[in-house]
Amino acid sequence: MEKINLAIIGYAGTGKSNTYMNYIIKTDYDEIYLYTPHVNETLNKLTDKIIIDDINNIPELDSFNMKKRKLIIFDEFCDCDRSIINKILNYAICSRIKNFHCIFTSFNLYNLPYNIRQQCNYILYTDKINKKDLRLLKFQYDEKLINNINELCIVNGSGIIN
Repeated sequence: MEKINLAIIGYAGTGKSNTYMNYIIKTDYDEIYLYTPHVNETLNKLTDKIIIDDINNIPELDSFNMKKRKLIIFDEFCDCDRSIINKILNYAICSRIKNFHCIFTSFNLYNLPYNIRQQCNYILYTDKINKKDLRLLKFQYDEKLINNINELCIVNGSGIIN
């Protein structure tokens, strides 16, 4: 399976959580972690397979078993302090060699730190993205990396395609 660092961009209530839940259902990870500043608001429908914790409790990279395939989701973390964002950047950079994939969610692409955006090999956006962000997104990134969530047709073991 190729390395997946995925950014999902959209305002509250536009399907970001449903998108990564659908991805989880259609893939086969050994371990799934969700780090969010909104632990109490997180979907109660989440599978038992997902470990949910506060964004401030992200462990050091070396604490994970490298033999197990992991998906790590960082949900709405952009307003966290710099030390947390630097830790998340380290995850984005080291994901391939540490045998895990990352999903980053944000309400705005340009609120997502630049160095983390640069590590993403897929970017999904909702229909509610503002026109300025969409123009900048299409200008800055290869069209192959950008997909509208509503146009996403297939999620398979070798990545996300449409």
